[in-house]
Amino acid sequence: MSDCTYKVNSCREDLNVAIAFKAMGIESDQEIVQMIGPEPAFIPLFIPTLQECKQLGVHTQQQALEYMGTTSCHTKVFQYSGI
Repeated sequence: MSDCTYKVNSCREDLNVAIAFKAMGIESDQEIVQMIGPEPAFIPLFIPTLQECKQLGVHTQQQALEYMGTTSCHTKVFQYSGI
């Protein structure tokens, strides 16, 4: 797991930040890095996160959403049984 992760309440595991950005429609690695921040010192620290995303085969928004749907990130479903 990469160092740059995001805690999502509906996930049992932390989510790779790059996958979270791709799931929101930001698919370009360059754009993700620009949104994280302009600090040149931060870029080498974020590279493993982008590499993990590529190793998992997540390049597009659809792939990110599918990844989230097939891993431990599942939407919570509530049933109303009435009172």
